[in-house]
Amino acid sequence: MKKLIILFTIVMLGAVAGFGVSAKGKKKDVAAFTTTHVDFGTVKASGGQVKLEFPFTNPTSQPIGVVGVTNGGCGCTMPFYSREPIMPGKSSSITVKFDPKSFKGEVSRAFKVTFDPGNRTYVLHFSGIVLPE
Repeated sequence: MKKLIILFTIVMLGAVAGFGVSAKGKKKDVAAFTTTHVDFGTVKASGGQVKLEFPFTNPTSQPIGVVGVTNGGCGCTMPFYSREPIMPGKSSSITVKFDPKSFKGEVSRAFKVTFDPGNRTYVLHFSGIVLPE
């Protein structure tokens, strides 16, 4: 019976580690973002696209990959990212181009970035002010 309990404990610890969850139940980070919010300041609606960067590093001991980035809920936001694996300790970034032409006043958008392994999702934000013409 003691061997069965030990075996069960080992299997459960392995399952928890394998799914990227710490012993405290919190998901482990697979990407360390420098910032999760970018304020683009004040721009004119006719000023063209605003380019925003969200740099991150792979803090894990295995390669990670971006498997998806949402567009923030409208056609005004276009995400760009590398489809290549990011090796341990290496950096990359999520680039977002925002077109302010349909906006005026304060703007705040959020989008999601999902990484593998573990389907770990991060929510990134950007905001600013758009001046009408």
